[in-house]
Amino acid sequence: MSISAAVNFQGKPINRTLLERMRSAGIRPGAGETEEWFEESAAFMVTRPLPDAGSRDPAIFHDHESGLTVILEGRIDAETELRRALNVQKGATALSPAALVFLAYQRWGNRCAAYLYGDYVFLIWSSKKRELLCARDSSGVAPLFYTQTDDGTLWIAGGANQLLQGPVFSPREDLYGILDLLVGRGCVEPERTPCAQVRRLPAAHVLIASNRELRLHRYWSVFDGESGGANEEELVAKCTEALISTLRDRLTGHSRAGISLSGGWDSGALFSLWMWMRQRGERLPAPFPCNYYYGYPESDERSDVDSLLRPWKIAAVYSRVENEDGLIGLHQHVFDLGLPELGFGWQERRKQARCLASRGVSLIITGDGGNFVVQSSLLNAAEMVAGKRLVSAWRQMHVWSKELDRPAHRLFWPYVIRPLIPLLWPRLWNAAKKVRTSLHPSGGILPFLDPKLAGTLAEWTAHHAVNARQKAQRCSLSDWDKRFQLDQFLRTVYPLYPSPALEGIEQSAPYLDRRVIESCLNALVFLEKSGPSRRLLAQILSQTTKTRPRGNYKIMDRAMEEGLKAQLLKGNPFFQATTLIELRIVDQNLLTRFLSDFASGKNRSSDELWRLVSMEAWARCWLRGEKPTLSHDDCLRESIGQPSQFFMA
Repeated sequence: MSISAAVNFQGKPINRTLLERMRSAGIRPGAGETEEWFEESAAFMVTRPLPDAGSRDPAIFHDHESGLTVILEGRIDAETELRRALNVQKGATALSPAALVFLAYQRWGNRCAAYLYGDYVFLIWSSKKRELLCARDSSGVAPLFYTQTDDGTLWIAGGANQLLQGPVFSPREDLYGILDLLVGRGCVEPERTPCAQVRRLPAAHVLIASNRELRLHRYWSVFDGESGGANEEELVAKCTEALISTLRDRLTGHSRAGISLSGGWDSGALFSLWMWMRQRGERLPAPFPCNYYYGYPESDERSDVDSLLRPWKIAAVYSRVENEDGLIGLHQHVFDLGLPELGFGWQERRKQARCLASRGVSLIITGDGGNFVVQSSLLNAAEMVAGKRLVSAWRQMHVWSKELDRPAHRLFWPYVIRPLIPLLWPRLWNAAKKVRTSLHPSGGILPFLDPKLAGTLAEWTAHHAVNARQKAQRCSLSDWDKRFQLDQFLRTVYPLYPSPALEGIEQSAPYLDRRVIESCLNALVFLEKSGPSRRLLAQILSQTTKTRPRGNYKIMDRAMEEGLKAQLLKGNPFFQATTLIELRIVDQNLLTRFLSDFASGKNRSSDELWRLVSMEAWARCWLRGEKPTLSHDDCLRESIGQPSQFFMA
């Protein structure tokens, strides 16, 4: 579904032509009918999926007596527990999820989102109070953006592209938003976007809007609460039940469902639980496994997936992704999002979706987030180093080395040194003030950044160092690092940009359910002496099925790195950033040196290069107003080395 909404708190009429333009921009493949609710100064539209793609409950609920209107996109989980908390009678089975959100708001007011589980965004409009509440789920799976125009109208949409193609304004860059994306992957200020007029509602936040103010409030955080509690056996049982509940909530109502299955523990555990639930008689659809692979052995997990599926006599569908095709269609994808593309998995997901849609699949279950939720820096090696227990810390690193199939020395930065950084923030803060005009702004992170941004970046870093230090002081070092990594993931990977258009197929990540996150955060405090993901998931699976995945971890970045390098060596003008140079965000000489080092193999900064190219694509689309056409795709597809109109000055 896709929300398009507009509210004028001063009572002025809504321009429905602009709203319809927003709705049209948000329609994805597989979309069906649109629900609408209008009054003179408030208008809401929700475009529904096709009838066979999930529930047909109404997305809009209006209560005439209270003057409240609820607009819900997504799914509300744990309905039985919610009905019990709301004292809803057993016979009231006809209540839609939107109606349950209405009852939750009546019971808990602006805090109601803290009591709701699921992947959702919802809006609650009070015509009597002239107030609008917007809420986003705790993991940010469902996106929501907003902007306020000069006439006082607040425009809200499920995609940034809807706002950029709807309300009339000239997009201008937000320097802090661009720096946040390039330097911090957008996790420092998730409410900002590269466009100054478009704001993002962060995950686990509510926006309370009225004629007086726009106010953001965070209703849940991984930093809330204390780790610990019951004994390990009880906590593992709670993790098991949480995963089972989230799978059940997501699979119910779908006749055919797929799973993006790798050879590792995260998706493998979900698949095994799924099959076990079917074995014990639960009426769930059969899993339809799928996977993609590149031409490199490190990224080819077909044999691992086949070994997992063999006992069940199930075959997977595989899609091959060509390394050199990584940039084809990127400009259209960025245009469809209205945002730069932070990750480069959109082509793989789109290929999977097209394949599964032809087989009647309406849902894809993914293992996304499992490695962060289940194994995010659980070991207390940092505390051992701080306590001068160096031998114990080294042993911990060897446990991780065996778990991840990586040399132990490569784990010191993420699991020993970085957890100690909070103690250094005051010194870093003072240093940032001194070097704002003397050192390179990126500190080596982004060697193509314009040096004139040094002062701006130093001030920005110093400001946010205070928040990081305050969070660090609330937790032990290893506990802080665990939660910090998970918090970064929840604020970055899912929340920052919508998933690509997937032919009407819904994506869902059970590990990102708040019930799973909270149970794992409690259980993981016990997992300090052995490989954490294997130990926890092995115990979970020992209670369900003997079929277990292998513990492999594949490096998927090499294919993209080699693909980018091949196109760079062929002179692809995709890398000739011009708009960012004009904006003084990128320095031309530094960019030339950076690309030369990348092509020669002196550095392996494929992630930074991808962010640069994607940011340039966005700048051309929305700041210059260059709309992509099929001719750009054709040009790249016919010959990588031929000039492309899209990235030429």
